[in-house]
Amino acid sequence: MVPIHVLLCGSDDDEARRIVSRLEHDGVRATHERVDNAEAMTEALGRRPPDVVLSGDRTPSFTVLDALRVLREAGLDIPIVLVAGPIAGERAATLVRAGVRDVVPGDRLHLLAPAVLRSCQADRLESLGRRAGGFAHDLNNLLGVILGHAELALDALPEDAPGRADVERIRQAAERGEALARRLLAPARVDRPGPTDLNAVVEETASLVRPTLEGGVELDTRLSPGLPAVGIDRAPLENALLNVLVNALAAMPDGGRLTIETARAEGGERVRLTVRDTGHGMPAEVAEHAFEPFFTTREQGTGLGLCSARGAVEEAGGRTTLASGPGRGTSVHMHLPEAR
Repeated sequence: MVPIHVLLCGSDDDEARRIVSRLEHDGVRATHERVDNAEAMTEALGRRPPDVVLSGDRTPSFTVLDALRVLREAGLDIPIVLVAGPIAGERAATLVRAGVRDVVPGDRLHLLAPAVLRSCQADRLESLGRRAGGFAHDLNNLLGVILGHAELALDALPEDAPGRADVERIRQAAERGEALARRLLAPARVDRPGPTDLNAVVEETASLVRPTLEGGVELDTRLSPGLPAVGIDRAPLENALLNVLVNALAAMPDGGRLTIETARAEGGERVRLTVRDTGHGMPAEVAEHAFEPFFTTREQGTGLGLCSARGAVEEAGGRTTLASGPGRGTSVHMHLPEAR
């Protein structure tokens, strides 16, 4: 269920109940407030700005155009969807040009949930993108400080110093973080990604992760020799692998075995990267949502790890699949294209 807050305008009580009931039937859990004039709408916007405004046509004295005007006067860029009786195509086009995000006929409410979600999981992504850019900028600055101090420490430490290897890992991790932050800050790439040595990425990532393992977790790597380079840049590949590993470790609080495997995929010019864990696994109703953004069953989880990993792989032209079940662990397969 996707939770949103809805402001209903120009709808009577019966229509409001029908709209909310249909949204919940179609997987949108909606809290709502109903208003029937401009003053009440202004007050409602001040109390709690909604994710979307749904305007009906049951109140001729307060139309969708009136609701649009109130939003603009309040300086709020909130999507508004009209739910109304039969509307001629020309009038619908006029309303969209005026600022209505979508028009849903009142006798086709099965179209309402998709329209609402399009209007909102768009606004939320734009907001998330702005926040990600700011986060990447701040992260890049902090990582620069960490990297600088790590390099100073390496210059001061003798080659045989006991802690030198750990400082070197700190430097390597900071470099990887900087590369990821730069990628978030840079405009979209238009050149061809890769080539990247998959086995080298797995070996270096495993060497970074192993010293942090605790609670009886063992990490194995099974790397197929002679693999072709893959068509994905190193930084997003490392980040995708780390995200999957973090999820796998969270599924093994009592210890277990974590395996990273590379191989040629069958039937096609692909290379497969697989991460297997022996954790508690996921029931089918959880596994089918595992790659969705913000979906998590962990108290401290963000629900972005697997989503981010899949996004990086798909951006390179690959695909990600998952197999899991209660008591039999989880396997995440990243099918990567060969570099051209």
